[in-house]
Amino acid sequence: MKKKIEIIIIILLVILIVFIGYKLVTKDMESDIDDEPKIDNRIYGYLFDLDYYKGFDIKNVSSLTINRITEGGIEPEEVNDINEIVGYYNSLSKIKITSECDMACEDNSIIYRFFMNDGNEYVVEKECDWFIVGTKRYYYEK
Repeated sequence: MKKKIEIIIIILLVILIVFIGYKLVTKDMESDIDDEPKIDNRIYGYLFDLDYYKGFDIKNVSSLTINRITEGGIEPEEVNDINEIVGYYNSLSKIKITSECDMACEDNSIIYRFFMNDGNEYVVEKECDWFIVGTKRYYYEK
């Protein structure tokens, strides 16, 4: 009789240890999931719809500089032909900004600097797979 009680207690202890182990493992998995950044998948709108570009009017652009930055350095390009400038604008205007991110890279950027007739300038910066607008970084889709 005493041996049966010992066996029952041992079985209950094994079950308890397995249960506690299971809870600890699943709790660690849940905390790992909770630590992942939340992605905001809403679409903010098209690139030039962002507040940063309020006042931007392609009709008032006087010139455009494009700086391509790679491991090899900076490759500048000056664009003064309005048709070419409009072509770049049309390509960029189709970009849909989706969610903010905090990604960064140093060797794969294109900086478009639109100079306006009134002296203002607007910058569009594409860095790797995201755009930088002002101080914020955004994922995008075409």
